[in-house]
Amino acid sequence: PALQPGTRSYARSWVRDGAMMVAGLLRLGEVDAARDFTTWYAGHLFANGKVPCCVDARGADPVAENDSHGQFIYSVAELWRHTQDRALIKRLWPQVDAAARYMEQLRQSERIAANDPINRQPGREGFWGTMPASISHEGYSAKPMHSHWDNFWALAGWRDAVQLARALGHTARADVLASQHAEFRRELGQSLATTMARHQIDHLPGAVELGDFDPTSSTMIFSPAGAEDLVPRVVLDATWQRWWDEAQRRLHSTAWDDYTPYELRSVSALRRLGHSGRAHAMLDFFHADQRPAGWLQWAEVVGRQPRQPRFIGDMPHAWVSSDYMRSALDLLAYERDSDQALVLAAGVLPAWLAQGPVGVEGLRTAFGPLGYSLRLDGDRLHLALRPGLAPPPGGLWLFWQGRLHRVPAGQTSFQLPTQAANMQAAQAGRQVAQAPVVLANGQAMLPHWLYLPPGYHAEPQRRWPLLVFLHGSGERGHDLQAVKAHGPPKFIEQRPDLPFIVVSPQAPAGGTWEPAALHALLQQLQQTWRIDASRVSATGLSMGGRGVWDWAMAYPQDLAAIAPVCADGDVQRVRRIAQLPVWAFHGAVDDVVPLAGHQALIDAQRAAGGQPRWTVYPGVGHDAWTPAYAEPGLFDWLLAQQRR
Repeated sequence: PALQPGTRSYARSWVRDGAMMVAGLLRLGEVDAARDFTTWYAGHLFANGKVPCCVDARGADPVAENDSHGQFIYSVAELWRHTQDRALIKRLWPQVDAAARYMEQLRQSERIAANDPINRQPGREGFWGTMPASISHEGYSAKPMHSHWDNFWALAGWRDAVQLARALGHTARADVLASQHAEFRRELGQSLATTMARHQIDHLPGAVELGDFDPTSSTMIFSPAGAEDLVPRVVLDATWQRWWDEAQRRLHSTAWDDYTPYELRSVSALRRLGHSGRAHAMLDFFHADQRPAGWLQWAEVVGRQPRQPRFIGDMPHAWVSSDYMRSALDLLAYERDSDQALVLAAGVLPAWLAQGPVGVEGLRTAFGPLGYSLRLDGDRLHLALRPGLAPPPGGLWLFWQGRLHRVPAGQTSFQLPTQAANMQAAQAGRQVAQAPVVLANGQAMLPHWLYLPPGYHAEPQRRWPLLVFLHGSGERGHDLQAVKAHGPPKFIEQRPDLPFIVVSPQAPAGGTWEPAALHALLQQLQQTWRIDASRVSATGLSMGGRGVWDWAMAYPQDLAAIAPVCADGDVQRVRRIAQLPVWAFHGAVDDVVPLAGHQALIDAQRAAGGQPRWTVYPGVGHDAWTPAYAEPGLFDWLLAQQRR
């Protein structure tokens, strides 16, 4: 019953590899293999509940690898979710409970009084309440590290132990486990924030000590941990933007030697972040590296030069195969671990539907077998669901044209308009209100005014510059008309000479401009309208001016230029946009947002090598937007900027 990553190089069975294989096998309906492995491995736990990292002919390996406990519990819980076999989990509960108790001992070892003064010292705060250092991650085999790979697996293990305890009626024990899970989750979030601040990084850290970049391991934050809300959305975007950029360099450069196709897990991360196109592009890249091509699989290590002698690990490699299976199946349906929702068709391409209906039959999920069909009929998309699926607690969602649409509970059919039908409602030369919707990444898109320039519909091949306007604090709330009080949405309909698509979103009552929400809005706009991605600029006033600076610094790749008015911001991050074209405006006697804060941003960009334009209006207070938006040449300057 042992599951091994391969048969040529490995004569051992790891719970790490096995847990991933169990998840893949269950999604394909291979219950017997998953059940046999998990029950076999349960017989090798140590008496104190410690889960061995691996088992071979000599027995259980005592080396401490602190991902193992969560992986074992997760495997049992996956069996429960897919089979509802209560007798099975009742038989395995003593081992699950023992593993959870051992995890709690490990957690407390970083919190006990003996470690309190040590882990409260500068530089060690990130260790507090996490799993102790181990070598479960191969990159840390030379020296044990406090690995967030371990922590994400532990988090999943605690969550699943709670679910199993409740399924068996162990209410008191479930409550204790739930309390431990909540405390561990909170302290893990603090550890991530502390580690990022200490190492001055904008991406998820691999280990507390190193602050290293390890997106392949960091994918665990989505699944199985379901913990993406532990960090701001901008952190997730920065992590997989960097991975995407580095992966793309392999296509255009020979300055690399090899990679491990465990990176297939990041295909699913891209999909969950709403990047369907990128997910498919990376699958194409990985497919091209299947060797030998006829085997339709990957070695553990893939080299740039196919015929160069090198270490390739085992081939075929079952763990890599399970990563592929899960990422590929996620295109058709994936379970959102954070809220137990089921998302359909997130990777179904419009080109597939153009060739005819797309159907799924018998795909196993935690909510039962899934079957559905999608077809296009004129300007409508039709979804038909097969019977047999239990309602997911977080709802059933359909991905279509960059957005998530909730399928009403109990319905077996559902219809949506196509993009072409939606576009008919937008009139060139007029601003049209756009209601908020839920995007593919689960975020709510901001309500906004949309203005298409005259000629938009008459020139179907043309891509247009986009100008995004961010209002000040006085226009927040639910009255979209308030956004027209100042700036471009106030006058754009009287300026047909300005060849911009203009979008003016509204921030929620009491809220601020969140860069991740603006980035998500831009992505959706680019999928919906003919926007020149190299000519996107942003302007805003007061709170909106700060929002423009924050957006540019969080997502430097989004914007070609910014024109902030009466703003301030984070001086420490300006170096990230040293070369971004900026034309900033401020009133000399502004007593709401003092001039000094904006001047500091301008000085910081100049010190970093930038050349911002800086206009200060003598005798003008907070209302610098009236002269700024009347400034001769401002809109011509924005039109002239292009990101390269």
